[in-house]
Amino acid sequence: DWARVLSLKAEQNDGRSGELWAATARKYALAVARGGAEDETAAVNWHNWAYALSSLAESRATDGSRLKLLGQAAIKYEKAASLNGDNLITLENWGVLLGDMAELVDEPKEVERLSSEASEKFERAARLYPGQAGSWRRWSAHLQDRARAERNPARRRELWQAALDKLENGVQADPEEAATWVMWGQTLSELYWEGAEYEKPLLISAIIEKYEKALDLEADDQAGVWTLLG
Repeated sequence: DWARVLSLKAEQNDGRSGELWAATARKYALAVARGGAEDETAAVNWHNWAYALSSLAESRATDGSRLKLLGQAAIKYEKAASLNGDNLITLENWGVLLGDMAELVDEPKEVERLSSEASEKFERAARLYPGQAGSWRRWSAHLQDRARAERNPARRRELWQAALDKLENGVQADPEEAATWVMWGQTLSELYWEGAEYEKPLLISAIIEKYEKALDLEADDQAGVWTLLG
């Protein structure tokens, strides 16, 4: 699969990643054009085409050119989902892409629309796969990005709280996944250092609790947890 080879090379090559992702996108476009039945194989090709376009967007210099490519990728994800709407990776990647688009637009109503659509994808993924914490983490990450960009203090606090709620949901989905506990601790740490309107002693206690839980879960690989902590 030449398209797969190109995508692997693109993942590993920062210097030529834009060129390689463009070539990958062309290969998957051909695969879609040559495909026959609209089945799961076709859904994979549409998904991979979308992923290549969204990765290509990262190499573009201007917000406008990135947004154009992300918009094209969103159409491909929608097609992939129409063929296989229960695919976890498609839903999560589509949600991440819509969140990226929300960061690039200026019109507040469009920001809200894209953010709402992103949340819908993460929620669908989380409900379809209740034992998976990853969708809750990605949903939380999206809300955190929104909170950092929000200028209204009340709305900003609301978004941060929603992001924390999603991490709590993630822990409930899979309490044994250390990455969720680490992200919860990191999110609380960011709130502490930005001077959020939370009780500082309570925040410190909660941060320590989350990190200790992550370390307990990975007692045999604590180095891995410290890597997550950055």
